[in-house]
Amino acid sequence: MRKTLFLAFFPCALAFGENLPPWFPQVLGMKATLVGQYSTNFNSPYEGPMTFGNPYKNNGGGRSEELTQSYGLYTGAQLTKDIQAYLDIQLFKGNGIGYGQGMGGYPNSLYIRAGSSDLGKSPYIARAYIVYTKALSQSLEYEAIAPDQLPGYYPKEYFYVKIGKFSISDDFDNNTYANSPRTQFLNYDFNYNVAWDYGADTRGYTVGVESGVVKKQYSFK
Repeated sequence: MRKTLFLAFFPCALAFGENLPPWFPQVLGMKATLVGQYSTNFNSPYEGPMTFGNPYKNNGGGRSEELTQSYGLYTGAQLTKDIQAYLDIQLFKGNGIGYGQGMGGYPNSLYIRAGSSDLGKSPYIARAYIVYTKALSQSLEYEAIAPDQLPGYYPKEYFYVKIGKFSISDDFDNNTYANSPRTQFLNYDFNYNVAWDYGADTRGYTVGVESGVVKKQYSFK
């Protein structure tokens, strides 16, 4: 069971007022996702501490049902003509059955990326980065408002540099049909390409620099 609540997608400034400068931060969206999980009891001759829904956790009382909660606030600002800044704040609460253990393709990837280790339940900075974009042609296309995307016209061919904290999968593991446990499939193997791995913290974010060239026929990153 999954319930996703899209609280807002609107180009609203963080503070009310008119004629705000273009560099003033905007709220790009807010999300709230609740995933309910339930597992019936089953016998396993190889049961142990890492078994899915294992009975040895919590002093012998492994839970067969859990509720995962995820909340996100997405903001952005147009600092200059070619430079944008983005900041995402997220909050995760709840657990996954078996603490995310015991399955190769765990059925709740929202919990996996929140971390099966004890990361705490306080709000945290998921993304905080700036991106410089230089057009390589005059061809433009309009992009609507979305998390980590300010609304406006963007070049179809461009060179970019991204610096800060972000997720490598944002740019290297895009899939139109299975790319987010909040809006599409929940299984970890559907949302993340298991054939490759990348440097990241437990939640899936990396501090670094990314650069690339995007053309109509190809992209090099």
